[in-house]
Amino acid sequence: MTFDILTARIAFEDAEREIVRQTDRRMMADFPFVYKKLQEVYPAGWEKSIACISELAAQTQIPEELIALWFCLKFSVDYAYPKYKAQGIPDEIFCATMGNALKYMEWTRLRANRFGILLHPFFRSFCNLLELHTFRIGTMNFERINIECDLEVDGAAIKKGDPCISVHIPRGCDFTESTCEATFAAAKAFFQKYYGLETVFCHCWSWLMHPWISEMLPKSSNLVKFQQKFKLYSVGSSKTSPLEYVFPEHYKPGDTSFEHYPENTSLQKALKDRLRKDLPVGASKGIRLL
Repeated sequence: MTFDILTARIAFEDAEREIVRQTDRRMMADFPFVYKKLQEVYPAGWEKSIACISELAAQTQIPEELIALWFCLKFSVDYAYPKYKAQGIPDEIFCATMGNALKYMEWTRLRANRFGILLHPFFRSFCNLLELHTFRIGTMNFERINIECDLEVDGAAIKKGDPCISVHIPRGCDFTESTCEATFAAAKAFFQKYYGLETVFCHCWSWLMHPWISEMLPKSSNLVKFQQKFKLYSVGSSKTSPLEYVFPEHYKPGDTSFEHYPENTSLQKALKDRLRKDLPVGASKGIRLL
């Protein structure tokens, strides 16, 4: 695996791919100390890496978001890929997982109108990919975690601290029931094969788990079908957490107003109706047995 091969397999726009490759050539030719410094700092943790990237951006006059994107892709090849090969994990999973860079780039554009990856919070999230904590399987991301409390679902028990997986749902995810179930089946097979989980519990901490989804959307809704696969065990009280995801082109950090947001989808209409009643819509927690 090389930098150019990885960037060819990630679905960048042609112009984006050229910027990324030009940045790599420039960094390695004009600022070789940058990569060396980041290689030295990264083992000390993502917090120190973020501080280092900010300092290097000031020294090189290259935007920190662009340095962060370049470093994530560069380190994917040099640091994470050998670990993938050692575990026998296919290149297809590696490229799909590192392709999450596109998701972080899109959120960076929406939040800051910048090209690259925001250091807060997306660089930290990418570090989970580099450390083989999170993988893109099918249409979703799955993170290796340890469950926070004793739970029982479908006659099977999982104890506090036991390993399980947590699903993260990318923006624009296909929620068709058949697609979701194929993704969960692939995730189950992956973690059984590569991480030895005999029984695979899947955790979800998301606003999509909140009961209002089933209360306000029709039973035929793919979101309702997705939610009902999980056993709810904790309900969130936030009244703003879904805004960024349901209205991504309109929401601004800290914005609590919503009346000016569009009502182009049944989900947008249902969420605004719920908020007009001053009712919670916050991230809630569910568990299912795969």
